[in-house]
Amino acid sequence: MLDGNLVSEGGIKKSSEVDKPYLLKLQGILSHLELMADKIAGLSEPIRRKGNHGAILSDKDFFHINDLFSQQMGFMRALVDIFHYDDVSLKAYLLYEGQKLRDSCFLDEVEHGTLMTDSLGQPDAWSIYLDILDHSREILGHLMDILKILD
Repeated sequence: MLDGNLVSEGGIKKSSEVDKPYLLKLQGILSHLELMADKIAGLSEPIRRKGNHGAILSDKDFFHINDLFSQQMGFMRALVDIFHYDDVSLKAYLLYEGQKLRDSCFLDEVEHGTLMTDSLGQPDAWSIYLDILDHSREILGHLMDILKILD
C-alpha cells in the first residue's frame, strides 16, 4: 500500500494519490497523539505543586481525580484496541463516553469554581484540582479527535 519514498525530514515526500488520504489520516493521528502526550506530561506540574506545597485535596476531589485518571487510562487502552481491531462499536462507545467524561470535567470545573468562594479550603489545592481537570479535558478532546479521524 505504501511505497518506500513517502516520508522525508520535512514530512510527506512523494506519494501516490491513492496513499495521500491514508497519510493525511496518519499525520492527523500522530499530531493528536503528540498533543495528548504533551498534556499528559503537563499533568506533572500540578501534581508536583501538590507534593511540594503539601496541598491537601478534599476527599471528594481526590477520589474524583483518581477515577478520572482510571477512566482515561481505560480509554487509552481501548484506543490501542481500536488501532488493532478497528471495532466500530468500540469507537462509538468511546466517543460517547469520552464526550460524557469531558462534559463532566467542564461541569466539575464550573461547580468547583463557584464553591471555592463559599467554602474554606486550600487555594493551592483548588487550583491544582482545576488544572488537572483542564488538562484532562484537553487529553480527552485529542483522544476523541483521533477517533473521529479513524472513522
